[in-house]
Amino acid sequence: MIRTEYSLDFCNEFAYPEEVRGHFERILDCVDKQNTVSVLLVGSTSRGELTCGHIVGKFTVFSDYEFFVVSRCVTVAERQRLRRAFDKLEGEFDAGPLFHIDFNLVSEAKLTRLPRTLFTYEAKARGITIWGNDLRTKLPTVSLGNINKRELNEIIIWRLWSLLLHLPARQLRARGAAQSMTDYRYVVCKNALDLTSWLVPLEGKLLPSFRERVRSLTDTYTDLSCSAFMGSGFPKFLGQCLNGKISLHFETDAWRLYAQAIDCFGRAFSFLSHKHNIQVGPNDDMAWLEHNSTKLFRDNDLKRRLYDCHLGVQKAAANGPRQVVRWFRHRKHGLVCATLYLMHRSFIAFAQGNLNSAIAKLEQSELNLALLALAPSKAGLRDSTDFLALWLEVRAELAEFMTWYFPWIRSQKNHVETVLEQQYA
Repeated sequence: MIRTEYSLDFCNEFAYPEEVRGHFERILDCVDKQNTVSVLLVGSTSRGELTCGHIVGKFTVFSDYEFFVVSRCVTVAERQRLRRAFDKLEGEFDAGPLFHIDFNLVSEAKLTRLPRTLFTYEAKARGITIWGNDLRTKLPTVSLGNINKRELNEIIIWRLWSLLLHLPARQLRARGAAQSMTDYRYVVCKNALDLTSWLVPLEGKLLPSFRERVRSLTDTYTDLSCSAFMGSGFPKFLGQCLNGKISLHFETDAWRLYAQAIDCFGRAFSFLSHKHNIQVGPNDDMAWLEHNSTKLFRDNDLKRRLYDCHLGVQKAAANGPRQVVRWFRHRKHGLVCATLYLMHRSFIAFAQGNLNSAIAKLEQSELNLALLALAPSKAGLRDSTDFLALWLEVRAELAEFMTWYFPWIRSQKNHVETVLEQQYA
């Protein structure tokens, strides 16, 4: 049955399979129409960049479905009800390990006060109203002059996190199995493409889609300051990632693609330090990220600091006030960013046979994690005869911290645990 009250013409416009329309009909059926003013589709689906298809006879969605549910009255109970309903749908759709239904429940009054971020810009520029009133005019206007630059820098953190969370370490190390790893090659392409979401605004343009950003960067690359850091092969790599993300046709195996992506993130760090006139020492521990965290990221955001106080009070009983005060002084975003990157470099060194370098980077990751999680460091105290098992253990601890510290990741805790469980299985 076609639900005529739902505005799902985008499925025809972007030639999405009929299963996508069916998914969104089921999703919108879950929305409380009495309390809801509008449902605004955002993200890759609204930009015509949703990746999906029939893989070995099964319909698979590689992208998230993302949308705003705009309500007259926002309550914790309603947020929890929607989360349970969408979790249930994820299981029923059985659309693959990367599929997730991600929503943001907001009041109509709050729309005008949304932060001026790239996400808000994309929602206003390319969002699609799929039920109710079109409220995009109420979203703040985001420009190069008022966009939150520190939030923009945090794109690097979230992309490194996604690459680490989904990293199938045991399979990726077995190079022979890497060629068929469609899921992770998609993950690498998607996250590498988000480097353009960060670089293009820094080079003076705001564009709302991967296609537009890759085209713009490629066409003007030799004139951009980032080209001196990202290397001559960067535009070609982005083109391969865009084609892989959209079509699921990849030109290289998962291991090579992953190593190239992490190399690009390393180059991005060099460009970041250059843009902010940060002197980087010879050490490879990425400590400069924490030392300059307030300059680069949103550590001093008032809401973030108040939230840190709240978390610190929770930990005070078990750790003592002195430990908590020391924890409070650490700038978490820079420390998290450094730890994520070191975990990737550790795994790559291990896969390349450089065990000493791999252990050194993993131990530094553990030291950082001890500072972040208010827990004793286990660096150097564990049996390192099975390095990969140790690396996986540290990743699990880091995932536990991420779901505790960052509210938006905590809201996806079930999804995070499912992803890790599937890998270990």
